[in-house]
Amino acid sequence: MLDHAGLSIPPARIFEMDASSKTKTVDAYVSGVGASKRVVVWDTALRTMGPDELLLVLGHETGHYALYHIPKEFALDEAVALLFIFLGFLAANRLVERAGRRTGIEGVGDLASLPLMLVVLTVLVFLSSPIVNGISRHYEHQADQFGLEVAYGIVADPNTAEIHALETLGTEDLADPDPSPFIKFWLYTHPPLADRIRFAASYKPWAEGKPLELVLKRK
Repeated sequence: MLDHAGLSIPPARIFEMDASSKTKTVDAYVSGVGASKRVVVWDTALRTMGPDELLLVLGHETGHYALYHIPKEFALDEAVALLFIFLGFLAANRLVERAGRRTGIEGVGDLASLPLMLVVLTVLVFLSSPIVNGISRHYEHQADQFGLEVAYGIVADPNTAEIHALETLGTEDLADPDPSPFIKFWLYTHPPLADRIRFAASYKPWAEGKPLELVLKRK
């Protein structure tokens, strides 16, 4: 499949993880940068999915690998963190200044300011979550698209195989297929299962005479 797409991932960078000794859930992931970069497929996925479904799962993870999602997402997340650290610095100083007039707290360096600092940190994490999770959902959707494209020409029906793979993941992991828009916006790192299945069923550029956007960029 990788050769067909003009990609190269050394076999030494593709691992099978012994997850069945700890869990029944099904998963695969990409982690690391540089020499530690690798694609990992859980043995539970190998046991519960057929060859076509496994290729779509591997295609999704290959998208993360080939499109450099890890360093891109890390950079964006750190930019968000830097912005919220700055906002937190301003907010903490303002709160401590106001509270100090009544409580005697001398400044942010005073140990007595710790409860206020924890309040600020909690609020910052809460407010930054939809931004960080939105970044993650964007790259997960892109990996879904890449997986369909890289499997085209290898898997007879990549759309059906992707749907079956997603259904297996959702069933084994007990995922909520269609959460409320608010929960999705604030908490979900992946597009909801129903959204992913709808995309898997409808994304067929080869049937419309259109180019493969992500795979062609890599050739």
